[in-house]
Amino acid sequence: MMKRAAAVFAAMLMASQAVPASAADISLGDADMNGEINVTDIAVTAAHIKGIRALDEKGQSLADVNRDGNLDVTDIATIAAHIKGIKAIEDNNKGDALTEPTPAYTDFSQYQDWGKDVGYTKGLLVPRGVDGVNMDYFHTSADSPAYTSGRIVIGDSRCCQLGIYQQRTDRNDFAIFSVWGGHFLSGTEAPILTDELIGELEACFHEQIRTKGSCTIYFFATINDYDYVNNYNDGNISAAVSAAEGLASMSYEYNGTVYHPDVRVIGFDGGHTDAPIFSIPQDEFNRYITDYNDKLSQAVKNSSILGEYTTVPAISGGTDFIDDGLHYGDRTLKKLIEYMIHN
Repeated sequence: MMKRAAAVFAAMLMASQAVPASAADISLGDADMNGEINVTDIAVTAAHIKGIRALDEKGQSLADVNRDGNLDVTDIATIAAHIKGIKAIEDNNKGDALTEPTPAYTDFSQYQDWGKDVGYTKGLLVPRGVDGVNMDYFHTSADSPAYTSGRIVIGDSRCCQLGIYQQRTDRNDFAIFSVWGGHFLSGTEAPILTDELIGELEACFHEQIRTKGSCTIYFFATINDYDYVNNYNDGNISAAVSAAEGLASMSYEYNGTVYHPDVRVIGFDGGHTDAPIFSIPQDEFNRYITDYNDKLSQAVKNSSILGEYTTVPAISGGTDFIDDGLHYGDRTLKKLIEYMIHN
């Protein structure tokens, strides 16, 4: 298999030696300057990074698709995303995307079905639900620049919202592995940490160590694991902490050093709407939120391997919600992003 892969790679390099296209046909990402952006451009860029075969000055400029002055895996991921139609490369700083961009909505509250309208347009929010959007998941793909951001977000639909916001505003601040309607409790219909997801998440952790040298996981407690009727939340809190500790226990040895992710737990807010939430008034729905977060905070402090603890209300300074009263508004999403970027 390795010999076959090497042969394919060599063939791509040989193909890249063809006569370049005319200057008018060459665009950003076309590292081999043949007038097309395809897997050969990935191959020649990878060869340059690995020191196998250097690109000339023009080829390096074309391969540096994020315009940061360095050729690295982020450029390869961006070229791959363009080829797959996930996100277009902007052509030679003209500002004209090679494919039609996602509409830049300014306010979630204007769109009752904002998840369907916005979240599915670039292929990262995957429809798997059998009941509306429940069980749909947002898993950042390996060819997204967010994959090597050094940050990972885990959680429920509110974390899917963060992914949707990232798509909508063309940001790549963190990789996201979340499930709409997801739970950290075992045996539920929409579990977040399935074996499949843990495998994806661990692979992302490894890649972030290789590219950034660190990985911080922002672990959001899920509103779906909150007993707003009887406040029987000890089991819910125990499940969340156990799941977070499981992620913090992941290890990866790279270049002689053993790495672990820094797992930071974030408590949630309840909801706010003039209408009932899950058929009960909002004051009743929210009455145990503070108690839940206080107990979760203590459980995190009692752990020997978990990092910082905070809550969405503490980060946002006052949570805003969209029309359903349960999912966060833009101001809160922006505050959460700012927190994760700077902490």
